[in-house]
Amino acid sequence: MDWMTLLESQQIDFIQRLKSQRLKSGHLLHCDIEGQHSELTVISGERLTQLRKFCCYMAEKYKRNSPVQQVFLNNLKGKLAEEVVKYRIVDLVNEVDYEKRFGGDGKVDFTLTSSPDIGIQVKLRQGDVNRVRWSISSEEIEKNAVLVCVLIQEEVSEAQREYNLILAGFMPTDNLKINNHKPIKLGIKNLLYTGGLRSYLEQLQILGSDVITINRLKTQVWKCLPTLIGHRNKVCCVSFSPDNQTVATGGEKTSKIWDIKSHKIRYEFKRPINNGRETDIYSIAFSPTGKSIFIGGWASYKQTNAIQFFQLEKQELHDLFVEHKGDVYSVVISTKCILASGGQDCTVKVYDLRKKELIHNLKKHTKAVNSIAISSDSKTIASGSYDKTIKIWDINTGELIRSLSGHSNPVESVAISSDDYILVSSSCESVKIWDLKTGQLLHTLDENSSMVRCIAISPDGKIVASAGEDNTIKLWYTKTGELLDTLTGHSDQEGIYSIAFSPNGQMLASGNGDGTVEIWQRG
Repeated sequence: MDWMTLLESQQIDFIQRLKSQRLKSGHLLHCDIEGQHSELTVISGERLTQLRKFCCYMAEKYKRNSPVQQVFLNNLKGKLAEEVVKYRIVDLVNEVDYEKRFGGDGKVDFTLTSSPDIGIQVKLRQGDVNRVRWSISSEEIEKNAVLVCVLIQEEVSEAQREYNLILAGFMPTDNLKINNHKPIKLGIKNLLYTGGLRSYLEQLQILGSDVITINRLKTQVWKCLPTLIGHRNKVCCVSFSPDNQTVATGGEKTSKIWDIKSHKIRYEFKRPINNGRETDIYSIAFSPTGKSIFIGGWASYKQTNAIQFFQLEKQELHDLFVEHKGDVYSVVISTKCILASGGQDCTVKVYDLRKKELIHNLKKHTKAVNSIAISSDSKTIASGSYDKTIKIWDINTGELIRSLSGHSNPVESVAISSDDYILVSSSCESVKIWDLKTGQLLHTLDENSSMVRCIAISPDGKIVASAGEDNTIKLWYTKTGELLDTLTGHSDQEGIYSIAFSPNGQMLASGNGDGTVEIWQRG
């Protein structure tokens, strides 16, 4: 019998005792020794005096926002539940947060003192044990390792001398499956017996936050939505709009902008250049407003090639006058409207869209530049090249900060995490994770079964996605390099050429060699 089965059976016995007798009949466990298990906790005396002062302050401070009594009682109930949990696991968690602010505690009530990354969320509900439900949001599940549920059966008023609260149960958030990001509701039968809470938290201290995060990520299911069909040949690039509603794709001569919900094409255009001849699209990026997309691609007859942008509402295509000699393989735009591009002419060009001027023309690579990434603070650019190096540039000065060597083949793709600490790069043989600030190589992901063509990093920086010839997408935990999952959905023999995460991190798009596009949604 495993520990969960044991706690489930103990919970059944606890519920029977709770239903069959009144609260103070003696059938519930109760002790006043700190650190010892108790189902019943009585809050009174000094602890209640401190709590009431806090509630009075909050009621007075925010009386213009809500009725005074409502603010007082809401804060009272919330802090009563936290005091119960703190009293029972006093040596494991931080103090009850009595910071005087409105609107809650940031979705985390406690953290383990030895592992501040491990959060505990406490929920109190008042009512009959047969009907009461505790609700936890998807955001709270993401931020916490454990949910602890507290029950109060009596009516709660402002002036009681004591409050009798029951530890109703707990649940590791790893066991909670998020469904379309709707709140999950749990009854007392769905919880584990709180007698095992202390032991579980002690085990979490030993495991650490990385193991918890990995386990949570491994339980998440990525569902493949209906396939987008419309390109004639390989899809070289994919990009999500800032509002997560559309995805742009580019390939042979055409770009398409798809509505994700309806799976239908909203806009479509061809890219003429050089005497009206249509050319392929290798890279595509939405503007920060989502009203335009910027593209780079093949230059007919290897002539001068301008970056172009397509205005969605007007459906007009314009030149940006950022010119490369030959093909443009990568175009990226930061939230601060800095555009960077790289291509066949071995250069990285940096353009300020607001000032409408070229800032830098960077020329340290000796071969074509395949991929560009910009840090979220718009201070750093990373470029990957056929010369097998990754170069890190200072956007303000245009100076080369460092050059990274480690790949034995041309660097196909680079990406930077949203916190600007992690750089990810790929070549056909492996994926590498670097410390962006120091250039230190942290991990080499070489469990890919075939050639890697493209990578992406999730907005929260926790997941690296890699894809290539074998038609699978591999998901890795950024911090440790551990393989989390392998997504299979494409079937074409040519494999996957492009992948991208949505800005909210809940979707992943992949473009295939047969012209199809898959949208994966986190379950």
